[in-house]
Amino acid sequence: MQVQLGDVARTILERVDPKFLNAISSAIDEVVPSNELSWEGIQDCYILAFGKNAYHQFSQFKARFHGEVHDAWILQPKGYYEGSMTDGNVYVVSHPIPDEDTVASSEKVIQSLRRLPNTSTLVVLISGGGSSAFAVPEESLSLQDYQDIVSDAIRVGYNIRQLNLVRACIDRVKGGKLSRILQHLQIKVIISSDVVTDEPNVIASGPFHPWADFDSAVIEWISNLLIERNFAPSTYLQRLQGDISIPPTKFAITRKDLLQSLNLQILKLNLTPIVIDDSFMGDISQLCGLFEQSLSENRRNNVYIVIGEPGIELDGDVIIKGEGGRVSSVCTMMTRVLQDRTNVTFIGLATDGKDGSSPSSGYVVNEDTLNVFQDQFPAEIVKNGNSGRLLFDNDFYFNLTFTNINLMDLYLLVVQ
Repeated sequence: MQVQLGDVARTILERVDPKFLNAISSAIDEVVPSNELSWEGIQDCYILAFGKNAYHQFSQFKARFHGEVHDAWILQPKGYYEGSMTDGNVYVVSHPIPDEDTVASSEKVIQSLRRLPNTSTLVVLISGGGSSAFAVPEESLSLQDYQDIVSDAIRVGYNIRQLNLVRACIDRVKGGKLSRILQHLQIKVIISSDVVTDEPNVIASGPFHPWADFDSAVIEWISNLLIERNFAPSTYLQRLQGDISIPPTKFAITRKDLLQSLNLQILKLNLTPIVIDDSFMGDISQLCGLFEQSLSENRRNNVYIVIGEPGIELDGDVIIKGEGGRVSSVCTMMTRVLQDRTNVTFIGLATDGKDGSSPSSGYVVNEDTLNVFQDQFPAEIVKNGNSGRLLFDNDFYFNLTFTNINLMDLYLLVVQ
């Protein structure tokens, strides 16, 4: 893991505790999957890995596997793995919107898997970002249509559950459909969860697990978009129905593992960790409200913790052209909550090492940060999509990259 931080962020964090950032990075290092990436009783297998941690998890599994790996296919999003990738069939793909290379690579992988001998064992390693890493638009749906629909779902602020339901509707390998394609294989699935509910049908949009609960508002939204493009929604929705063989599945890591490790690290600093929400999926204003309520308790030497993925609705194409993400947006909005307080510090981190299009993965703000914005209102900064750039240029950033995990966003409010 690489660690960088701006001078202002360094000063703020040192006021909290010179070892505080080390505590966060140590908690992350401790939970990077290794021994969990194994499956007892298999003598030989093939491997399919996709997601932000695909190559790392493939290499960890292979190092611990005592049998023979006949072949492997790895779909690795660009910018999330540090080091050479010389083993297996590696495809560098895009995130968060699949591009032409991603779709072409996904189709090549499917063709290869279809040709495997019947009853072959396929171990599938799924990590965060799997929805975009392994993607094939439904028949008759163009890549441009697919990209537009997913982009629109992101813009309206859908949470990960809603967004992945949209993806499952329009993708040939999601919503359990990959299980149908590969029904001639003996499949074993190992998941590193980036979803607060830890539902296998939501993680990576559920390639091997049928969708269990249909959000009527999302179905209406996607149906209207398909009708506008002269497609029949029923055709796509019917493909999510029917019998699907669910393979044996286990988890390598979830957010709860990180919280347990982080709590222990914080206790070593003589601070008290208090988890106020370990599965947050509301919007940014609701998240700020949770922390504001915690401040009203007037308790000192506490670290209030939230992990999850807050929703944010942005107009136009600021997601693409702006330089902001969820973490930078939350930190920017929290500056108003912290104003006129004393000895309060707020820290936000994208645990996968990237905060959207923001320049850094993490940011630190305190009661003085709002003064830096001068006449700019936090809500306007967020709406314009440049919260990350503003915080970065003023040195309120820290960067933890190549973390080899993706466990949603981590938010910490330190009250001393």
